[in-house]
Amino acid sequence: MSPAHVLEPTYQGLKSRLKAGSWPMGMRLEATKLADELGVSVTPVRDSLNRLVGERLVELWPGEGYRVARIGERQLRDLFGFNRDLLSRAVIVMVASDVEMDWSDEPSPYPERVARLFAGVAAASGSTAVVEVVEALNDRLHPVRCLDPELIAGCEIEIETFGRVIVEDVDPLARDSWLASYHDRRCELASEYVFRLELGPKPG
Repeated sequence: MSPAHVLEPTYQGLKSRLKAGSWPMGMRLEATKLADELGVSVTPVRDSLNRLVGERLVELWPGEGYRVARIGERQLRDLFGFNRDLLSRAVIVMVASDVEMDWSDEPSPYPERVARLFAGVAAASGSTAVVEVVEALNDRLHPVRCLDPELIAGCEIEIETFGRVIVEDVDPLARDSWLASYHDRRCELASEYVFRLELGPKPG
């Protein structure tokens, strides 16, 4: 195992690039090349990639090595549906327990705002299991959310609106309606998301 002071920055660096969609889905990740780019030995890179395999951001192909995790249209729709169900249940618990959610829409990139909002809903449920699963979903859906500003008009306002709804609206149906609308819109775009993730980032 690599020393923590080397492993953690290596892991975080690779994870950040994966979440940003810096590489096309299915692209081979060569540990030696990545080690050269990061200025570390191969060992922390391999340790980090193995950790990311466990988080389902990387795939390990027997005899071929590591690749950027792939996701198909059906699987992406399933992730959207699972995320919606978890958050809907979290909202129900939050309302029933009369818990106030701590949410402030601080300036930050759109994908991070979405992740922070959904993590806040999960935390308000009081369930550590829900928090952990929503955090994992946030990581896996981050590359998809990076595409939202190109594909969904008004997505920034959409998140700002839900932030107000989740904090201020006493009607749980309004919150659930917004969650349904948010995830349904993205399910309709599943094929476009997958197509763009397969292509990878635009040059330049």
